[in-house]
Amino acid sequence: MYQDGDVILGGLFQVHFFTVFPDLSFKTEPEPPYCEKFDIDSFQQAQTMAFAIDEINKNPNLLPNITLGYHLSDNCVRLGMAFRAAISLVSGTEKSFSNLNCTGPPPVVGIVGDTSSTPSIAISSVLGLFRVPIVSYYATCSCLSDRKKYPSFFRTIPNDAFQVRAMVQILRHFGWTWVGLIYSDDDYGIYAAQSFQQEMQLFGGCVAFSEILPHDNNHRDIHRIIGMIQASTARVVVVFSTSSFLLPLMDEVVSQNMTGRQWIASEAWASEPEYHTPRLLPFLGGTLGIAVRRGEIQGLHDFLLRIRPSNEPRNNMLRIFWENMFRCSYETGGTVKDGEQVKKVCTGQEDLSTIKTPYTDVSGLRAPYNVYKAVYALAHALHDLIQCEKGRGPFSGNGCADITNLKPWQVRPTASVLTSDTCQLQGRFRLNSMYQDGDVILGGLFQVHFFTVFPDLSFKTEPEPPYCEKFDMESFQQAQTMAFAIDEINKNPNLLPNITLGYHLSDNCVRLGMAFRAAISLVSGTEKSFSNLNCTGPPPVVGIVGDPSSTPSIAISSVLGLFRVPIVSYYATCSCLSDRKKYPSFFRTIPSDAFQVRAMVQILRHFGWTWVGLIYSDDDYGIYAAQSFQQEMQLFGHCVAFSEILPHDNNHRDIHRIIGMIQASTARVVVVFSTSSFLLPLMDEVVSQNMTGRQWIASEAWATAPVYHTPRLLPFLGGTLGIAVRRGEIQGLHDFLLRIRPSNEPRNNMLRIFWENMFRCSYETGGTVKDGEQVKKVCTGQEDLSTTNTPYTDVSGLRAPYNVYKAVYALAHALHDLIQCEKGRGPFSGNGCADITNLKPWQLVHYLQKVNFTTGFGDHVSFDKNGDALAIYDVLNWQPSSDGSIRIYTVGVVNEEATTGMVLTLDEDAIYWNFETKKVTNIDK
Repeated sequence: MYQDGDVILGGLFQVHFFTVFPDLSFKTEPEPPYCEKFDIDSFQQAQTMAFAIDEINKNPNLLPNITLGYHLSDNCVRLGMAFRAAISLVSGTEKSFSNLNCTGPPPVVGIVGDTSSTPSIAISSVLGLFRVPIVSYYATCSCLSDRKKYPSFFRTIPNDAFQVRAMVQILRHFGWTWVGLIYSDDDYGIYAAQSFQQEMQLFGGCVAFSEILPHDNNHRDIHRIIGMIQASTARVVVVFSTSSFLLPLMDEVVSQNMTGRQWIASEAWASEPEYHTPRLLPFLGGTLGIAVRRGEIQGLHDFLLRIRPSNEPRNNMLRIFWENMFRCSYETGGTVKDGEQVKKVCTGQEDLSTIKTPYTDVSGLRAPYNVYKAVYALAHALHDLIQCEKGRGPFSGNGCADITNLKPWQVRPTASVLTSDTCQLQGRFRLNSMYQDGDVILGGLFQVHFFTVFPDLSFKTEPEPPYCEKFDMESFQQAQTMAFAIDEINKNPNLLPNITLGYHLSDNCVRLGMAFRAAISLVSGTEKSFSNLNCTGPPPVVGIVGDPSSTPSIAISSVLGLFRVPIVSYYATCSCLSDRKKYPSFFRTIPSDAFQVRAMVQILRHFGWTWVGLIYSDDDYGIYAAQSFQQEMQLFGHCVAFSEILPHDNNHRDIHRIIGMIQASTARVVVVFSTSSFLLPLMDEVVSQNMTGRQWIASEAWATAPVYHTPRLLPFLGGTLGIAVRRGEIQGLHDFLLRIRPSNEPRNNMLRIFWENMFRCSYETGGTVKDGEQVKKVCTGQEDLSTTNTPYTDVSGLRAPYNVYKAVYALAHALHDLIQCEKGRGPFSGNGCADITNLKPWQLVHYLQKVNFTTGFGDHVSFDKNGDALAIYDVLNWQPSSDGSIRIYTVGVVNEEATTGMVLTLDEDAIYWNFETKKVTNIDK
């Protein structure tokens, strides 16, 4: 829906319940998805925004002499659709524009929305880079309160931390200590369920079962959940879910006539009209729930009745609403058949006052009232901005903002400026990178630093970019492995002949925001200006190797997947990334967590460990793995003694609480799904409190991390069992690693940082340089890497680097197959071939899906229909080495085959146990 104005506000609303995805064969340019099942209730929320803007425009005391407009879009309850909508809002939808100086206000100055937490997280991660203000009216995830991650996100609804405590108070009031838990497979449900389980533990309540509602409404999963509810003795069922996730379960509740349950509803569905039908009364009558505050909006009802459909394409939402409201159609030629049903033709003059639906019901305005407040919040911010008195403003030099040229950190998003016949970047991210030119460039994302440091965000001056600290030698080796693979391919006359591959590698600093900055810079290019406005030639990068972590991979793939940019991760394992509809151009050379979890449970079963503790990182990798693990444990009748989440901010109080939980529990086996950076503070506290006597089970993300293999940690982590991705060998890599030299090229600053860290020197001039009390020598660039002994030069256990190597070769083979296409015999429309000089991303995805090759080490590389790699893991054991540190030994293997299923092979005689009785014995609760 669109209305013009001097300044435009954007809006995101879930006006349809479902998204339908077309076939993705990648033989033709993919058709866009479309939306089904109109949501009258949400359309009322969208109209409330239109009403608020109309009311503001009539108010002479608010934004005088400025007319607000709006551009509202449907997110169809899908992250991908929400991204499309958000990107369209901030970049504009005009096919062309003639104002090459880009003066005037941006397409939208702020966005009201998104409704849900998962899209809000992802959209805020992207638009937050440009400081676009986003005011959500219904996204409650407590994670969104992190100001460093989401600096321009606001909301007019309380966060879930309060909601969870409120619901637990209700349970305590009635003495309900044994309850079932059901939650939606999105950030809203996942974070709320975590908090709920922790709150229940605190007051001594127990969760009888914990079930996650499937994304795809899978009937088998729905039946399994219903079976779990029926089998459980818990009669109270708590549900954290949005309506669209819950509807299929409630349909099955009715189908199986399942009464006798006390339902406790979270605010996301407690007041939803679709559950208030006579059909559901026998099953949901008596439900207790909490809801956001109800408000009253004078004049809204009359406004809702006055709207009329429009022929303007940007107002098609009104026509869709009209057709659904009056069961008519705008197709011409008399009556229109809808299956067996005959629809009348809409006139546009139908009377809304004769219809009784949730659209016209203004007696319980909750979400609409939050929308109303969000619009007014943006309007008041704009009002205060234009009322600024020159010389008394809040910005640098007591300056004021200019409404015709707002900066992103004041209100506005920016991307690039066109001047004359040249396109110029308005700003550049401060990124650590490595670059080598070529005919075709591959991008890469690596976590070369452990931490990101954020500057002060007062928004009184343009914010300084964040920077990275604590160099990671192991990850830098992975980046150099990509450089080596490209060098090797360029020397191979049989692979990509007459084409030179280049690379552009960036540091993600283990932060979603930094990873986004890097990914956006890779695909859009980093040149300050370019004059080829026809955009011919290959794109800045034709594909990306990375990101290594699941959370950035999810977010980046959600954005770049819209443009079908191929992404091949070498270490992102979240099973959620196998969803081809959500991530159509995502591939990986590492097995998904679904396999990892089954492998770890097989190890526990093998040793008879049925009572274990669980610790996991607060990211998609840890959260999804922990969910799958708990479900697998339930299937085999095993129990999780405690479940603790590692804090994002290394909060000492949380770390102490987790240590206390481990010490108090009778479980001696502790399973940890975490990346290294999350786990380090906990292990420091394990040492500080001298906590021995635990059998640690390590997930692949930290099972091989050298940072834990120190003499200091041997008494505590010796004997750890873990699984790791398959080790490989790469001939020639060691010599290549020793040959590199630093460069003065700004795009190769990562090499200089590495050199300074490796040799404890500095490129600052003027003799020695002081680093605190330590005096650093000046780097010459001629220091000898062969004299060093670090994880960088150690090629004895290539796991992640081997996956990087395979990812680069997968892209190279896809490109090779693409350029070998014979004219008239190609896979695309009219038997056509792709043009390497004008390559479309979806064309490369087609070939990537079909790659099939063998590495020099003898491993077969191909992808299944979901973009997943062959599932195989090594089983590792941490043993003492001669120097008192920890050395890793392979003591088994787990693989999964179509015919035999999962097979675990262990050499128990080779295992080192860190207990007097050698092996830890199972302790029942």
